[in-house]
Amino acid sequence: MNKAIYLIFLAKSIRTFMFGVISILIPIYLASLNYPVFYVTLGIFFVVLGNVVFNLLPALYESLIGRKNFLIMYSLLMMVAGIILLLSSNLVLISIALFIGNISVTGTETGPFQSVEVGVIPKLVKNPGRVLGVFRFS
Repeated sequence: MNKAIYLIFLAKSIRTFMFGVISILIPIYLASLNYPVFYVTLGIFFVVLGNVVFNLLPALYESLIGRKNFLIMYSLLMMVAGIILLLSSNLVLISIALFIGNISVTGTETGPFQSVEVGVIPKLVKNPGRVLGVFRFS
């Protein structure tokens, strides 16, 4: 297999683990800032809304921006979101960070990286007719 595929799987594994941890920590973090349950729930809403928006963007604009640029943009947004969450306790800023952070509340990585990777992996396979190493399709 192409080395890039292994790197994609490694990145996916690390992200999936971290998304699981973060999906538990986000509500705990908001509650520790003494926000009421309504605002904790609102924070989760912004996470889900951000996931929807950032999953749709590659489908709509991939031909204009490109998959690699989406991955870079999403990585930078996650970094900015992390910095905002680290430095701020302001609910408006935290809400923006949760929206742009591409955080998953499911404990698995179903965010925009997966949408981009699913489109990239088939192009990296040397034998596109090979599926799971067993079946061949003509």
